[in-house]
Amino acid sequence: GPDGSLHLLSVRTWQIVKVAPDGSFVPVVGSGKSGRGALGDPTKADVAPNCFVIAPDGTMYIGENHGSGGSAAIPPRVLRLPPGGQLEALPQPSWGTGDVVGVALGPAGEVYAYFDNPGTPGAGEVWRMAPGAPARLAAGLSAGNYGDLVARPDGTLVASEQDGGRIVSIPAGGGAPTVIAGATGPAPTRGLLAPSALALGPDGTLYVADYATTLIHALRPDGRFEPYAGSQAALQDGDVTTFAINGPGGLAFDAEGRLLIGEAGSGTVKRFD
Repeated sequence: GPDGSLHLLSVRTWQIVKVAPDGSFVPVVGSGKSGRGALGDPTKADVAPNCFVIAPDGTMYIGENHGSGGSAAIPPRVLRLPPGGQLEALPQPSWGTGDVVGVALGPAGEVYAYFDNPGTPGAGEVWRMAPGAPARLAAGLSAGNYGDLVARPDGTLVASEQDGGRIVSIPAGGGAPTVIAGATGPAPTRGLLAPSALALGPDGTLYVADYATTLIHALRPDGRFEPYAGSQAALQDGDVTTFAINGPGGLAFDAEGRLLIGEAGSGTVKRFD
């Protein structure tokens, strides 16, 4: 958050929590039950959070997944939670059932969402959710169960496609995606198998988690594609190039510019100083 606090999403408890100074978890969003229930009080709402982003003013935007039970037949929402306020839904785009796999904020406060139906290849779409009415910016993507979305300072969007095995760039105003890494990208990047979580570093480097190999790669502004962290070998503390990662599910930078990696496999967060 803007105050440097760490927020975590648990897809098992359907909640977003804040880590208190003493290490305890403080619920922020979600009742603990999956659903498409009434909103309002953020900790009493039955929701299905799948991804989130926090704006500089502390406003949180949350993308839902398909949830469970009856909610699986209802299109997912993008939710907004202002600081100290009530949980509300942004206007609903014309997408079907599936998951919001990524949400991102543009340089002027624009809100973007990345939707996909995991059972339909090529069903992935990127939408501008605000300001104004929802507008589709790109289509034909294949995230599957995992994908992510980030916005560069110039407004260009970058999306990962786990099922498609590639990373694409989308013009700020929308248009056909351009492959920048992965199966059909530049030769040095073609070893990327299942790109999932993304994070933009302070210097413009794009950090990419490969869920298939459990490696983190760095795509530098000059085009260099380098291994950054992770290994399928034994855990070796202190060496970021061989540090084992158990299912990289999320990437982010803290207030001091250190990379945080959320592990889906172990339910822990690792920090690289």
